Amino acid sequence: MYSFSGQPLLRIFDTGKFDSQELYEEAYNRVSSQRRQKVDALRFPEDKRLCLAAGYLLEEGLQELGVETPDLRYGPYQKPYLNQAEGLYFSLSHSGTYSVCAFFDREIGVDIEKIAPLSHKLVRYVCTDEEYQFLMQQSEQAQQEQFFRLWTAKESYMKYCGKGLSLPPRELEIDFSQPLSIKEKGNKAKVDFREHPIEGYKLTVCYAQECQK
Repeated sequence: MYSFSGQPLLRIFDTGKFDSQELYEEAYNRVSSQRRQKVDALRFPEDKRLCLAAGYLLEEGLQELGVETPDLRYGPYQKPYLNQAEGLYFSLSHSGTYSVCAFFDREIGVDIEKIAPLSHKLVRYVCTDEEYQFLMQQSEQAQQEQFFRLWTAKESYMKYCGKGLSLPPRELEIDFSQPLSIKEKGNKAKVDFREHPIEGYKLTVCYAQECQK
């Protein structure tokens, strides 16, 4: 029913575009009442923009894919899904000034993170001992690049699974060989990754391999 030619559909929005009040209002009126409530409940303008942009990308993507009246529901770990669009999956993420939405005909997860100075506490929370040792051998700039590459790969997988942060990231192990792969509790997951370049950010999409369709 949905044609993806073997690759996820990825949509990216720079919230700097919302400097145009006209576009902001257009997007606000385009999204669902549920999304508008989320936007209105947020305190800071930058958070409102990110939340609105994510909803806008979702609505625009669904329209492009021919889903006219989406029925959005939430799983046990609050992963959103489409109740009446069998065979269509999506995932949302935002960071910095970017919101992203990924669609596919298999389970999918997406994560974007703005590259920033590392927090030792976060690094130890995310990394296995082996990954930590690997990072510590890198230059400061390389540490940032590799950590956020690792983190977006793990979080996109966690979102793909639908478990979010209930799945401890230290139970996941990233292999940076090409192609990128991941192990959960020592077992290689049957997923593929797609990394998308954005200056100053890391963006990774995780999706089920074709045999899992």
